[in-house]
Formats: sequence, structure tokens, C-alpha cells
Amino acid sequence: MGPGEGHFSEHRYMISAYVLRTADDFDAYYLEDRFMTVRKYDLVDSNDDVLASERQEILSRLWRVKSESERRP
Repeated sequence: MGPGEGHFSEHRYMISAYVLRTADDFDAYYLEDRFMTVRKYDLVDSNDDVLASERQEILSRLWRVKSESERRP
């Protein structure tokens, strides 16, 4: 919970995105991005779907991460 958020009130959520990286001898997931939602969601009294609602933001952030990683040598 963040400042001004009670136990049963609307909350902002932390969303983490992991990406699978393959190596010669093993595969592993690495944290690529993490952000807190701007909008507050009330999951107790409604059918809010945080990931569906934040889908566009998640995808745009992952595209940005991908393009930045491709620019690195």
C-alpha cells in the first residue's frame, strides 16, 4: 500500500515484466521493467482487471526496453 491507501480502498499496483533469456547452457528469466500504475484499482468491489487495463502501457514499455537493448553493442 502506498501513502493515502487504506486496506480496503483503491490501490495502485506494481507491475513487473520478466523476459526469458537463453544462454548456451541454461535459460533464465530476468526482470526487465517494473512500474507502479498511475490509476488506482478497486479489486474488492469491482471486476477491475489491472493487467488488461494496463496492457498498452506494459507493451509500450517492453518495446522501449527491447529497442534499447538492440542499440547496445
